[in-house]
Amino acid sequence: MPVFEPIDQFVLAQVMSAPYLGAEEERELVQAFQETGCTRARDRIVLSHGRMVLKAVKKMAGYGMSETDLFQEGQIGLIEALKRFDLGKRGEVEGDAGPAAGYRFATYASYWVKAMLNDFIMRNQSLVKMGTTAVQKRLFFKLKATVRAIEAEFPHLPRKAVIERAAVQLNCLPAEAAAMFDRLSNADTSLNLRVGESEDGAERGDFLVDPSDTPDVVVGRKIDNERRGSGLMAAVAELDPRSRRVVEARYLVDSDDVATLETLSFEFGVSRERIRQIEQKALQKLKRALSRPAVAPEPLSDGEVAVETIAPATKSFQIAEHAVVPANEEVDPAKVKHFLGLGMSASSIAAEIGAEAADVMAVIAQQNMRRSRMAHAA
Repeated sequence: MPVFEPIDQFVLAQVMSAPYLGAEEERELVQAFQETGCTRARDRIVLSHGRMVLKAVKKMAGYGMSETDLFQEGQIGLIEALKRFDLGKRGEVEGDAGPAAGYRFATYASYWVKAMLNDFIMRNQSLVKMGTTAVQKRLFFKLKATVRAIEAEFPHLPRKAVIERAAVQLNCLPAEAAAMFDRLSNADTSLNLRVGESEDGAERGDFLVDPSDTPDVVVGRKIDNERRGSGLMAAVAELDPRSRRVVEARYLVDSDDVATLETLSFEFGVSRERIRQIEQKALQKLKRALSRPAVAPEPLSDGEVAVETIAPATKSFQIAEHAVVPANEEVDPAKVKHFLGLGMSASSIAAEIGAEAADVMAVIAQQNMRRSRMAHAA
């Protein structure tokens, strides 16, 4: 946030002593700038309307911004208005009266000055970007005043109820009003701010908790995934050639290259149902092979426990005892479906979610069967 700085006294004196412009002189200066880019005409218009900018800046005093910065931003708004002002809408024809007849430059420029000041305050109020929508901008400039008015009228009303009433008045959701009120009520705090008075003491950022896994957990998971992958490939190698071909074509390739039951039935000269039976039997064999305890089992990582049984993915899959699965973690069909959509194979998905490849394959088989039933029903 900019440091507060009052407007320079010399600049202030120039602004306050600048003469007002008459309607005809104003028209000539605007025309000279728009047609020829005359800087002297521009400067005279900007200086003569400096009081209007100064008045708008004083209204923004409650935001703690530098008056010098705000005044300069307001002058930029004046220049932008000068570029866009349409002389044809001034309504200078004799006999015209009222707003409908037209307006002077000051009326048009006031909207540009206010808009530039509002944008400047929104950009510099906080290091965190805020006020990116029309609702947020409205809340930023009106919420606190609305809350104060409601609290003055209903002094015993709880803060939550006050925020809800303010949301109704400002035409927004209570959650939006509550979030903006929290932002406005709490100033930004640097993570580099030291805790305590010692210069070499800890900073606030040192106390932030890192939610990611520790290096030993990451390494342990990688070792476990590699072990699962090698175990799966060894189990697949034990299948007969036809079963191995079906499993590899259905589960161990990227999802874009997965073979359909019809493709495999044509390749082996059998029915689709026969291919499905071969697939189911092969998956059962893989389940049994992967769940057999090794002669000298490797120690489990902290993220795994040995359990007696695993709940079957379908009735077709009977899982042997002493299977190893991640602690307190089941294969999530939604995750499997998501990674399949990304083109990942069953073994890659298993490594990604920390599950047994056979369990992932069982979920994929179940999803395939469900889609097949829906297709037949249709």
